[in-house]
Amino acid sequence: MKVLIIGASGFLGGTIYYKLKKSGVDVLGTYSKHKKQDELVKLDVMDVESLTRIMEGYAPDVIIWTVMNHSTEEEMADKVMPKLCDAIGDAKLIFISTSVAYEKNMSEDVTPFLRTEESYNYHYFNGFGKAVCQG
Repeated sequence: MKVLIIGASGFLGGTIYYKLKKSGVDVLGTYSKHKKQDELVKLDVMDVESLTRIMEGYAPDVIIWTVMNHSTEEEMADKVMPKLCDAIGDAKLIFISTSVAYEKNMSEDVTPFLRTEESYNYHYFNGFGKAVCQG
């Protein structure tokens, strides 16, 4: 199995990356600004052409998205995810976040819900929820 982790330089993505790599899984990770390992591939997820090239070249069975960027969340949901879904092929997409994001700096001991327009980061999380690629 081949796994592509988008955001492998972050806390969550890095943890998943190292655990999979240690267990012998064929894994490729990306970073945008802070590279922690030489084998990670630089990727600006807003550059959909580069994202598509990485996916086509690596041909993952599973794509794990761990990117969180408050300043571009709506643009990612609107512009990147539809293109990713078009290019995903038979791969499975897993979206993972470290917060259920009711509001900034909240604890994790809450039950997730479909966010309304008044909710913190509603478009980002709902956008990714709607963008789950269905074949």
